[in-house]
Amino acid sequence: MLQRFRFASVTAFILFTASLHSVQVIYERGDGAFASRPVLGPEEIDVPAGALVEFETDWKHEKKKWDGKTRYGSHLRKITNKGTHMIIAYLRTSPTAESQIRVFPGTSESVKGDLLALEAAPEPLAAADLQFRCNVVVERSDNMHNGKGRPSASLGKEQFSLRLGEMIIFDTDWQHEKKKSAKGKYYGPHLRRLTGTTSGARVNVRTISPLPAEMAKRVGLGVRKIIDKSFQGTELQPGVPMEFQADLLSLRCSR
Repeated sequence: MLQRFRFASVTAFILFTASLHSVQVIYERGDGAFASRPVLGPEEIDVPAGALVEFETDWKHEKKKWDGKTRYGSHLRKITNKGTHMIIAYLRTSPTAESQIRVFPGTSESVKGDLLALEAAPEPLAAADLQFRCNVVVERSDNMHNGKGRPSASLGKEQFSLRLGEMIIFDTDWQHEKKKSAKGKYYGPHLRRLTGTTSGARVNVRTISPLPAEMAKRVGLGVRKIIDKSFQGTELQPGVPMEFQADLLSLRCSR
C-alpha cells in the first residue's frame, strides 16, 4: 500500500488557491524492467500545487505513453522538476518495497522503479532557496599511486556549483583518470581533496574506496567495479578542506 508523505496540512482555502497553480514535471521511462536508461522519450505533466496524481504501473502497459486518459509510470528512469514547488515522487522499487524521493525545483533525479504518484507542495520554495548554490572545489590525482590529500597539478582545481537539492553523479572508471569534467561529463577517479566554499551550505559526498594497488594489478581495472562495493558517505562543511583517497561517486547540495 502506498505510504504517502503529505506536505504540511492545509485548509480548504489554501487547497483551492493552490489549485490555480501547477508544477511542470518531465518524466522519462524505460520500455522494460532491464532498461537502464530512458527509452520512450520525455513525457510532461502539470501537477496542481497541493495535489497528488497517481499513475498506472501495470507492466503490461510498459510500452504505452500518456494517451489523454491514463498516465503510465512503469520503469521510471529520470524525473525533472521544472517548477518552483517541491515535488515528491512515490516509487515501487521492488514487488514488496516502496520509497519516495524529493525533487527540488530546477533539478533532475535518476531513478529505477515504477512511478506510483507525484505530489506537489502547496507553496513554492522561497526565492532565497531557488537562488542558493553549493560551490565545491574538487581536486583529483591523475593516477592511483598518489596518497591521501595529494592531488595532481595536471588536473588542477575543478569547481562545481549545485542548486539546492541537486546531485551530480560522477563516472569513476579509471580509464578517465586523466580527464577533467566538461560539457556534462563528470569524472571522479582518484579523489584527493574537496573544499566547500559556500557559507550555510552542506554538501553530501559519496565515495567508493579504491582497491589496493597490488590487487588492482592482479585483477585488472576492467573488473574493479564488480569487486569493490565499499561505499561511504560524509558531509562536507563549508571552508573546511577534506582529504580523501577514494573515487568520487556523487555530490548533493543541501542546507
